Amino acid sequence: MKNNKVGKPKKHTTELLDNLLLKYIEDNPNMAITFIELEKATGVGRNTWSRNMKEKIQKLNSPIYTLVAQDDKILPLPNMTELVKNNYGNQHKLIQALQQVNNSIQSMYVQAGSATLSWTEKIRACRINLSY
Repeated sequence: MKNNKVGKPKKHTTELLDNLLLKYIEDNPNMAITFIELEKATGVGRNTWSRNMKEKIQKLNSPIYTLVAQDDKILPLPNMTELVKNNYGNQHKLIQALQQVNNSIQSMYVQAGSATLSWTEKIRACRINLSY
């Protein structure tokens, strides 16, 4: 039996592409990952990146959220498991992602505090109106 494979043999293994992608992310932590920039930085063609790592690159570029329903309101919260899996081995990117989560929680806390103050003022105004 012949063991002929169709197509051009692969020059780059998936493991090599993973390592190159990780190094690129470490060197460019705040940038979105594009095939053209990967080609410039690594020397591996953009079509190779597109064919072999397209889904992984899309996952790395997309924000990660989990929807939590509470009192008929949907609150977008990041999925911590996916956050760690996608940034495992890249401490700088993981720290940045967690800082974004922290900033989001802080801003929601401030918004909740201001909403509480406005409701408190409305309740006081209603009590004053009722007492007259």
